[in-house]
Amino acid sequence: MSKLEYIEWCDFWIEDQNNKDKPRVLLVGDSITRDYKGPVMELFKSEVTVNVMASSRGMDNEDYYFELGYILNRDRFEYSAIHLNNGLHGNHLLADEYESLLDKTVLYIKENSKAAIIIALSTPVYRDDTKYENEDNERVLERNKRARKVAERYGLPVNDLYTLSYDKEEMRIGDGFHYNATGSKIQAEQVVEYIKTALQMR
Repeated sequence: MSKLEYIEWCDFWIEDQNNKDKPRVLLVGDSITRDYKGPVMELFKSEVTVNVMASSRGMDNEDYYFELGYILNRDRFEYSAIHLNNGLHGNHLLADEYESLLDKTVLYIKENSKAAIIIALSTPVYRDDTKYENEDNERVLERNKRARKVAERYGLPVNDLYTLSYDKEEMRIGDGFHYNATGSKIQAEQVVEYIKTALQMR
């Protein structure tokens, strides 16, 4: 059974759900994804419809796939691109378990969607006393290596949000995880760049 956090949550954002005329993309991630959702929508300027699933679930939690199945429902939506990130939660997972579960998630998306998939690397974790030399960030670094392996296995592009956000304290708020409006906009610009490339290649 999955090890749960003290608070588990999932947020869905379904934009203009009756519109079938524009490309529709899906952002899957956590609170970082939820924060750059707005800037992503603004940058697309209504040319692309954006859905979001932001969740605290580890990928060993069956509720994660229940929720992912809900947002992927092909009776309602056909996605052109899916931007996938899951790495800051589920801290109990070992690196091998994480890689296996990310592989499972990619296969689940492939089975339930024809969308181009983009793997996003998780953002760095900062601590005031040790900066990036901390246990949480070491876990992120190892998981990002595993995410690259999964992406390579399936020939998927990798959006390196880690490097984009590393050592840029002007982008952060004080909790070590999250970003201010400027930081979220910078991340959104890179997310949109990768999604546009994926859409052009379809």
